[in-house]
Amino acid sequence: MLNKLAQLFSRSPKPVTPEKEPEKNSAETAEEADERVFARDERDTQSWVGVGLDGVLAERLEERYTGEIGPPIPDMVARIKDWVKYKGIKVRVLTPRASTQEGADQVRIWLETHHLSYLECTHAKDLHMVEFWDDRAVQVISNLGTSVGESPAGLDPAQRPMPTDIPETPDATGLTK
Repeated sequence: MLNKLAQLFSRSPKPVTPEKEPEKNSAETAEEADERVFARDERDTQSWVGVGLDGVLAERLEERYTGEIGPPIPDMVARIKDWVKYKGIKVRVLTPRASTQEGADQVRIWLETHHLSYLECTHAKDLHMVEFWDDRAVQVISNLGTSVGESPAGLDPAQRPMPTDIPETPDATGLTK
């Protein structure tokens, strides 16, 4: 799966003019679907990439998620537009603000205001999420429990050396290779 993601994100974007969409036949559509992000090493047309809101897509104005949402971060907005437009990746804004109706409405208004209304917002992960971009997440090696980086909150002060024998992630059968 990691190789598939690396291939997907290393491709140069294919420009598509907004005035005229290229014609597609069913064979091209199937090929494009095969190039999408895959969950659990199998074809999954429901797969999506999660992106945090405060501190990732929008500037963090305060530590709590109850106040105003900051201005958009241009580099992240450009990245998301590239994923959606050129690579056909589904992106959802994953934020605890969306855990209440009032918060979800606030996020939707912010997305519309900044011309990102095509993005969904949610407060929950599901089995189709294949990647999460966030300023508070710590990457952990699958099936090992070892962190790749440091905890932003300093929760893992005993930094252990990276293991040299890192197992591959499970394949579609659930067995580690």
